[in-house]
This record gives sequence, structure tokens and C-alpha cells, in this order.
Amino acid sequence: MKAARPDLQGSMPEKVKAKPKQNEAVNVKQAVMPDGKRVSKTCSEFEERIGEADSRISKFEDDAAARSGTGDALNAQLKDTQWKLADLEDRLRRNNL
Repeated sequence: MKAARPDLQGSMPEKVKAKPKQNEAVNVKQAVMPDGKRVSKTCSEFEERIGEADSRISKFEDDAAARSGTGDALNAQLKDTQWKLADLEDRLRRNNL
């Protein structure tokens, strides 16, 4: 029996350190790296989803542009109403009501 070297004590036996068999390495590689069809399908799905997202963004931008005039009109109406309220409060103060 060989004497164990002090720097290798506690290390794994030689049998455990053996490299995997060739077919095991291929199976691992296939599990890690998808085939060309799967990659192509995934890319086309992402491109489709990007297209859908772009169309939704365009729709939101169009809706926001259409509503921007509405916001300006509402702000003008609010200022007009505030002016009328201030005028009425002033009249009530003058008439001591």
C-alpha cells in the first residue's frame, strides 16, 4: 500500500476523480446547449413579444397625445371656476353675508 503524501491527505480517491465518459459529456452538453430549432423558436418568440410591446407603446403614446389637449382644457376650466369662486367670496365679504 502506498504511503499517502501529506499534501494530498483528505483528498478524493483516484477513482472518484476520473473524467466522465464521452457519452455522459455529450448528454450534459445537450442539456446545457439547446439545439438550433429551440434557439430559433425562442428568438422568434422574443421578436414577436418585442413587436407587441412596441405596438402597445405606440398606442399609449397616441392616447396620451390625444388626452393632452383635454388636460389643458380642464386646467383652463379649473382656473375659470377658481376665479368665479374668488369673485363670489369677494362679493359676499362686501355685502357682509
